[in-house]
Amino acid sequence: MDREFQRLVEIERESYVAYFRQNVAAMRSSPNFVTELLMQPNGRTTPEPFCLMRIDGIFGGASDPKIVRFVLPNTQRPINRNWLLDGFDMRIEALSWESFLIRFKVGQFKLESLAPWLTLWLDPKEHRAPDKDGLSGVVHDMAWTYGNDNTIELTIDFGSAPLQALFEFLALIKQSGVTACTISRGDSDIQ
Repeated sequence: MDREFQRLVEIERESYVAYFRQNVAAMRSSPNFVTELLMQPNGRTTPEPFCLMRIDGIFGGASDPKIVRFVLPNTQRPINRNWLLDGFDMRIEALSWESFLIRFKVGQFKLESLAPWLTLWLDPKEHRAPDKDGLSGVVHDMAWTYGNDNTIELTIDFGSAPLQALFEFLALIKQSGVTACTISRGDSDIQ
């Protein structure tokens, strides 16, 4: 992996996880506060693990729950840089650890090929022990759309997952035959 690219995503992850921890600390006194809660939203009918997600935080009572999402303000300037990593051409427009958008053209790519990766990093069996702040090193969500021109867009909330989750994801799509992609923010409208 290119050291400059690795450092770029490391900085993004560290910034987001520090922001996440600050928000968790600020919300600890809220009644019934829980972080990284695994759930299946109403209307998600895809098979596991694709139907599951983790919410950043929730508090309040059962009759009036309040869900919170921690989004690092978009203060980043556009990156607009290309990397060629082991024959994999990446165009990076912007980065967001909590809303990582990756676009690529597909031939025979099957979304199901991501199920083992998502199961490992979403951790639906909750094998990973939370740290002192309640963070378990997990991905929070993955959503996707298919375009008419054989393009797929995946938006991943990497949550508190380590860099290894991203690197394994990129290796997996490369192994699936993807040779080029564009990376951006999935929440570019949030400032």
